[in-house]
Amino acid sequence: MTLNFRGDFIGSTPVMLVYKDSMRQAAEKGTVLFFHGLLSDKMGSEKELRSLADNGYLAVSVDNYGHGDRKAEDFNIRFNFHNPDFEKNFIDAVNKTAYDASILTDKLFEYGLANKGRLGVTGISMGGFITYKIMSQDNRFNAGCPISGSPIWEGFPESPHLKAQNFYPAALLAQHGEKDTKVPAEGDRLFNKILKHYYKNTPENLAYIEFKGEGHILSGNDWYYLWENVLIWFRHFLK
Repeated sequence: MTLNFRGDFIGSTPVMLVYKDSMRQAAEKGTVLFFHGLLSDKMGSEKELRSLADNGYLAVSVDNYGHGDRKAEDFNIRFNFHNPDFEKNFIDAVNKTAYDASILTDKLFEYGLANKGRLGVTGISMGGFITYKIMSQDNRFNAGCPISGSPIWEGFPESPHLKAQNFYPAALLAQHGEKDTKVPAEGDRLFNKILKHYYKNTPENLAYIEFKGEGHILSGNDWYYLWENVLIWFRHFLK
């Protein structure tokens, strides 16, 4: 069946909605917010968006703050790894994207494009950071799947790990490459241990998978299994 792609602004946030049939019908199965990586945009992971829609979900892909249709004028300077303020700029963009995402979610419920109990969030790299931040501040999300991100932001008071108690009871699956040098997996490993205290009554709602020998960008076969894990997770918890 042909998929529908609809670019729009919901509030002030630029999004791409991907779905089969109708948006409302897809939302009845589940609405999944998707956040891209640094320097990309809302269509940078079209394959994964198609996969979510093929599985019946309403995929809502968001342009991160400073990216895509809200690209910063100083984009190439602001997000340059050699910029001494890069880390500050990066975390600022993550925080602003997550803040906007809660307003976006308000609108999705208002428009009948999200339903209680069937709201998920996922993202890759920078999108993984955003996924963690959203889940630390908005308890409407029932399941989250951060990929190659980190919940521990040393030196930043907004770090999601400082609000670990806010994640429960949402179902959280984190995945990471063992040898990631851009965003080391240690943050995911440590946070998973921290969260086990809060999830002791429902341990099945918490999982961490690490891919041996893989770096920040996983290879073909491992990426296939990683993404299948995401689909299985949403299938189980968005119902």
